[in-house]
Amino acid sequence: MRGYYGPMDDTDLVGVLAEWCAIPSTVGDSAGAAEMRAAVAARLAATGALIRDHPLADGTHALVGRMRPEHTLQLLVVAHTDTPYGADHPVRRATREGDRLVGPGAAEMKGGIVVALAALAALETTADSGGLGWTLAVIPDGVHGAPQSGMLVRELARGAAVVAVMGRAAPGGEPVRSRMGVVRLRLVVRGRAAHAARNPGEGRNAIVALADVVGAVAGLDDPQRGVMVNVGRIGGGGTPERVPEFAVAELEVRVRKAAQLAEIPERIEQLGTGVARRRDVDVRVEVAHATPPLPEQAGRDTLIAALRQAGADLGVGLGPGTESAEGSLAALLADEGPIVLDGMGVVGGGVETAAEYCVAASLGERSRLLTALMRRLARAEIWLPEWGERTG
Repeated sequence: MRGYYGPMDDTDLVGVLAEWCAIPSTVGDSAGAAEMRAAVAARLAATGALIRDHPLADGTHALVGRMRPEHTLQLLVVAHTDTPYGADHPVRRATREGDRLVGPGAAEMKGGIVVALAALAALETTADSGGLGWTLAVIPDGVHGAPQSGMLVRELARGAAVVAVMGRAAPGGEPVRSRMGVVRLRLVVRGRAAHAARNPGEGRNAIVALADVVGAVAGLDDPQRGVMVNVGRIGGGGTPERVPEFAVAELEVRVRKAAQLAEIPERIEQLGTGVARRRDVDVRVEVAHATPPLPEQAGRDTLIAALRQAGADLGVGLGPGTESAEGSLAALLADEGPIVLDGMGVVGGGVETAAEYCVAASLGERSRLLTALMRRLARAEIWLPEWGERTG
């Protein structure tokens, strides 16, 4: 296919992405994950990379392709195949709407996988390729922060100088300079059942108590302080004549500082304890998942500057970088020491809606941008002190 050999044809890249959007690889869909893994492996084989399946604890697999693993300078490219859409998602295939390709996973992150494969294949056609070792890790559980594959990608990150995470770019293709951390929590309230007419005084209404907690938690929302709170789901109770004994809410908190990852759940615990005493119920706060913020890195500034220069050479204007409120696996990888470039995928939006899209032209633009950056790394035109003695 021409998009993976020599000059990259944007039409070819759009066609591959359209095919992949039609594969229903929702979170927890092992069959869809296997189909996507096979599709990616078939394209990756064209690079000559050594490809391995890595079994994960839940029975799914990650795909890892490696080229020149013995080289001093290593790049790790990370992407995920899963999407947040269930079997009832109304869109099962991609459609072209003007300059956009609309479909599940078009922006996050199947489009990013197409960009990565095109860029790596293009690198291998150049004389520069021998100056850089690379690994592509494609995981099946990135939507929820890589609970199964996290250990694998963190181990791979320890051996890399640079990590490129293929999530969608910030608006306008802007590099992502930093990201907020994300904490997902469940508020579980257990009261006491009673009949609403015969003996209401014996009951303890879990829904009313949960409403008190949710109202108090919503008051923690303070974007100026770097705290964003969203209550995304609530449920409980049964029939109207019964005092409900159970209620639950799911919420997400985004924070700018690492210390807030512990501070905010503790504050929510305090609010829950106050309501529990006042309403005579049990309130539990359960942390389902936490992703730390992606802090700024001095080395990232250097790489973003190089990326912007590459963009200028290609006629693609890029800004100086921005903060994103969305969490990312990138923060976990940065903890392992490499310089992390996040948001290296397509330009797009509408994620977690039926209108998710990528700007079709960005597939070619972003792959050429990544290829240009890799070639500069391979030629040692970019070199950071922490990488030791310059090899080129």
